[in-house]
Amino acid sequence: MNPGLPAEVLRLHDIEIEQARQLLGLFGLQLALVPDDEVIPGSYWGESEAGLIGATVFVRRDTPVHSLLHESCHLIVLTPE
Repeated sequence: MNPGLPAEVLRLHDIEIEQARQLLGLFGLQLALVPDDEVIPGSYWGESEAGLIGATVFVRRDTPVHSLLHESCHLIVLTPE
C-alpha cells in the first residue's frame, strides 16, 4: 500500500477485478494483474499506479481504481499511432 494516499482511496482489491476486466474489454483493452509488491510495467508514476503497454493496462491489487480508469481512458481516446 502506498503510505502517501489516504486510506479511503478505492483500490482494485475493493472491487470485483473481473468486472474491471470486462469493462476494459468493451474497448478492446486487456487488464493484466501484476503480483503484489512487483513493479507495475509501463507505470509512469510508479508505486501502485496503473501502467500501459500497447492495449494492456497493468495493475496490482493495491492499484487505485481511479488510476486504472485514468490510464484506460488514455488508450480509449488515443489514436493507434
